[in-house]
Amino acid sequence: MKRIFFFIVGCIAFVLGTIGILIPLLPTVPFYLLTTFCWLRSSKNFHDKFVSSNWYHKYVKQMVLEKQMTFKQRRKALTVIFIIMAVPFVLVPNTLMRACLVIIFTAHCFFFYFYFKKKEVKLVKQKSEVEKVKS
Repeated sequence: MKRIFFFIVGCIAFVLGTIGILIPLLPTVPFYLLTTFCWLRSSKNFHDKFVSSNWYHKYVKQMVLEKQMTFKQRRKALTVIFIIMAVPFVLVPNTLMRACLVIIFTAHCFFFYFYFKKKEVKLVKQKSEVEKVKS
């Protein structure tokens, strides 16, 4: 009964989140997060499959649980944040808002530097590269 409840609530949240893409009044992300929460609670097999997936290990486990990011991942995230904050910075001629955006972006930079541990990237040489070096 509990699994059926979670599955139905997850389906309703998914429909509302999808409608939220088209209608600005409905928030999309909270409904999709609720969908994920409910669907993972509705089935043990689905939960196990999700936890063993590559996406979970790459994005959730490393960044959220182990607090590790590579330099490339940090650079990519900060670039996206910079682009998102640059749009209102350029379009709105309000000095106070621009100052707040600069402060918020600087806080993001400090957060990424101090919160996440530096993850070492293991370089694996391709077999063809090793053969080129030998010859």
